[in-house]
Amino acid sequence: MEADSQVTEIRLFVFHDMLSQRVADGWHENAPSGQWVGLPAVARSVSALSSFNFHRLPGIFAIPMIQRLNSRLLFLLASLTLVCVCQSNLFAQNAPQFIARKDIKSGERLLAQAGDLIDAAESGNGQLTLTDPEGKAIPIDRNQVAGLEEAIGVLDRLIEKEPKETRLHSARANVWAARGDFEKAIEDATKAIDVSDGKQARLFVNRGVFHSSVGKIDLAIADYVKATHIDPSMHSAYRNLTSAYIAQKEYDKAIEVCNGVLEVDGRNPDHYIQRGVAYRHMEDWDKAVADFTQALELDQDNLAALGSRGFVFYLKGDHASAVKDFDRIVQLQPNDPMAYNNRGYNRYLAGDFRNALSDYNKAVELLPTYATAWQNKAWLLATCPDDAVRNGAQAIAAAQKACDLRKSKVASDLKALAAAYAEHNDFEMAAKHQQEVVGLVEADQKEAETAVLKDYRNKKPFRTSKGSP
Repeated sequence: MEADSQVTEIRLFVFHDMLSQRVADGWHENAPSGQWVGLPAVARSVSALSSFNFHRLPGIFAIPMIQRLNSRLLFLLASLTLVCVCQSNLFAQNAPQFIARKDIKSGERLLAQAGDLIDAAESGNGQLTLTDPEGKAIPIDRNQVAGLEEAIGVLDRLIEKEPKETRLHSARANVWAARGDFEKAIEDATKAIDVSDGKQARLFVNRGVFHSSVGKIDLAIADYVKATHIDPSMHSAYRNLTSAYIAQKEYDKAIEVCNGVLEVDGRNPDHYIQRGVAYRHMEDWDKAVADFTQALELDQDNLAALGSRGFVFYLKGDHASAVKDFDRIVQLQPNDPMAYNNRGYNRYLAGDFRNALSDYNKAVELLPTYATAWQNKAWLLATCPDDAVRNGAQAIAAAQKACDLRKSKVASDLKALAAAYAEHNDFEMAAKHQQEVVGLVEADQKEAETAVLKDYRNKKPFRTSKGSP
């Protein structure tokens, strides 16, 4: 049936000059709205730039293309945007972000210039604490900084005094981005380029990120290419360029860029992951697995590589190998409901029904609003070929939970509910909900769903076979 999103690619849009707002340590589904607002972390010292909007799939992972495996199995179009902090002076993970109202010093040492974005931890009594690159905690007065809600005003005044200061325009662009206004971020990023000498690659990378964030991928590509011309050694520009080519479905170009970067930066797992993603889009499963495996040889606990390789194993029908990868994710993130759901789905397809049910139960225990896991649990309890596993009453309860969470707008939730009623021998309710499914699915799915409806009217329950979704 339907399953959850797991990290299957790295699209690192590297965002210079802006200090880390938050380490992306795991967000979960806003189930009632049917949208995803985040994923587990795939890199260290990474912060979220904007919201995540994922479409639904009956499958197990988030992938950036639509692909049909059978009449019911639609894959997810995912846009994963992460911000990698690269050029920072001061940082504090999981700390709120501020802007320096004026130069901040510790003795004779300059900690931050006026207009710099900084992270600081609240320490009480009107004090904040900065952490320098050596790990030393430095107290500062709260009045020396402004929050993001005040940052634009502070920067406006500073820019009025120094209108040709590139750093200030860039900082204001980053603030607009942090506040989710990417059009204004683009305007300020362009001003930063205009008042600069035109030879700062990072400024083009920043603007490329903002262009990517509003779907202007062609403009983003132009910015990233310009950055690589200015600084051929700037690996982050190549990573962003690869991601943009993948977004444009220009996979050959993405692979070409990765090949070039790997010649000079062959110890970075991110490059192998990106190339593996491109190969996966091209359905070259073996090369994709090889790249994800190479990434894991460089970083054995890389969540993106594990999730990506697990997904490709799933596509190949190698569910035992997929289970192993997701088992490792569970070990690394024992409180991640998505990892349990994804392992459970592969176990289900491998015919390990009892352990699949255990995984689904754990997923909803960790996240009771997890509609996808409720649906998977319902489908297993309603349609499992093992008589000892099926339980109509429990299936109805689980499916109803999924429907309630997503306001009965998701066809696969309703399909699970219909199957649950059929297992419970209430074929009138089964037919009622299956009729709703027929009304919701795409035209090319209606014939198959109508056939299921006919079975319910003939008092025939739905049964899956081992290895069948």
